[in-house]
Amino acid sequence: MAVASTLLTFPGSHFTPQDFSIMLERVSTIKTGILHGCKVTVAGTNSVNVAEGWVAVRGRLAKIETGTLSFALPSSGSATYYVLVRVDLANADSPSTVYIANALPTDESEDFNFNQYGIAYLNLATITTDPISITQVLNPEVGTEVSYTILASRWNTSAKTYTIASELITSTSDQEILPAIGITDAQLKAYQKANLQDAGQIAGALTIKAYGTVPTIDIPVRIKYRGG
Repeated sequence: MAVASTLLTFPGSHFTPQDFSIMLERVSTIKTGILHGCKVTVAGTNSVNVAEGWVAVRGRLAKIETGTLSFALPSSGSATYYVLVRVDLANADSPSTVYIANALPTDESEDFNFNQYGIAYLNLATITTDPISITQVLNPEVGTEVSYTILASRWNTSAKTYTIASELITSTSDQEILPAIGITDAQLKAYQKANLQDAGQIAGALTIKAYGTVPTIDIPVRIKYRGG
């Protein structure tokens, strides 16, 4: 049976069929947050670079282009700035913009029910001056997939538990662990025999437990961080 698909785009749309297929996998767990990329790094004493990426804001998808943003240094002492994504559905020409502000906005509209208006914001990063440093806002990140190896040497064999550390893990975030692409037969059998289950999490760390046999070989997996 053949399946045909059609992708409709709008004037000025950045969407390609490949973009669409990537996003379709992620919207099932969509939340306001960073979908992919958008890394903020230091560019100079009063500027930052924002790498391209995708964000979701109140169910609206925005593609962020690579660019450099500047801000004014305080006359004395230090200051805090925020790298913000602003979605304004009433602005047909440029519905989403990225900019730097010295305060988090409060004028957020609640109406995003396809009425073609509404305003919402997403904070990508916090900047502290003197000296300049950046704290990337990673907790809301959605759909990030990373490669990870569950090492045989790091198991707590008596408790049959294993701890995975990541800055993407919060006390309430969702994670999914899957076998790696290219996993060997022996590794897959060890993964299946382990019967891994969630054993609790805190900010920065997730504990899994083997309800079957604790693996004695390293197992490559993929971890999908769903945000939350």
